[in-house]
Amino acid sequence: MKTRISTIIFLLSLLTASLVAQDKSSMNIYFPTLGNCVLCKIRIEAAVNRLPGIENVYWDNVTESTDVTYDDNVTDAFEIMHAIAAVGHDTEWFPAPDSAYNTLVGTCCEYQRTIDYTNVQIGYLVLMGIWVYPLTDVAAIESSQFDVYPTVSHGIFNISLDNNFTNSKPEVSLFSMHGSKVYSSSINPLSQSNIDVSFLGRGHYVVVLSTEKRIIAQRQVIIN
Repeated sequence: MKTRISTIIFLLSLLTASLVAQDKSSMNIYFPTLGNCVLCKIRIEAAVNRLPGIENVYWDNVTESTDVTYDDNVTDAFEIMHAIAAVGHDTEWFPAPDSAYNTLVGTCCEYQRTIDYTNVQIGYLVLMGIWVYPLTDVAAIESSQFDVYPTVSHGIFNISLDNNFTNSKPEVSLFSMHGSKVYSSSINPLSQSNIDVSFLGRGHYVVVLSTEKRIIAQRQVIIN
C-alpha cells in the first residue's frame, strides 16, 4: 500500500513539474551596461540574480553588455535594467542614480558615463534590433494623419498618411508580439499605399510608423 501511495505521489510530482515547465516562457536579451572590472561584474550579476525568474546572467566587460535569460512570465527587461541601474551601472534604457554611481567614484569600478539618453527608445534593444514587447508611451497622432486599415485581413493592409510627413522619409515596420521586426518598408506620404505581408503567419502584430530619428505612431493589426 505504501509503495502504491509513493508511486502516485511521484507521478503527481512529475505532472506538476511538467505543467510548470509548459507555463515557463524563456526570453534571452542582451543590452549595453557600463562598468570596468571584476567587481562590476560581481555587482551587476548579483543585482540581476536577486530578481525572481532569472535563469542566467552574464556581464561582459569587453563589450560592456549584459546577457540575461529569464522567465518573461515573472520578470521583464524593465525590472532587470532598473535593478542594475540601482547598484550604480548605467544601462541601455536607464541611467544609474547619481547617489549609486557616486559610490563607485574613486574605485576601480568608476567608469565613464558615455550613454546618451536624449533619444533613448525604451522597449527597443539596439544590440538585438528588436522591440521586446509591443510599444508603449509612443506619441499619439490623429487617425486622420496616419491610419492602417483594415485592422484584420489576410495580410494586405492599406497605409494612409497626410502631407505632414512629406519630408520625413517615413518607414512602416511590423513587429511580432514577441518584439521581433518581421517587415520593414519606406512609404510615400503623398499617396495611399499598401503593404503585403501575407507571407507572415497568422497572429497579432504591431505596425510602427517611424522616421530616421524617432517612432511616431503604432497600430495593432491581425493577420487571419
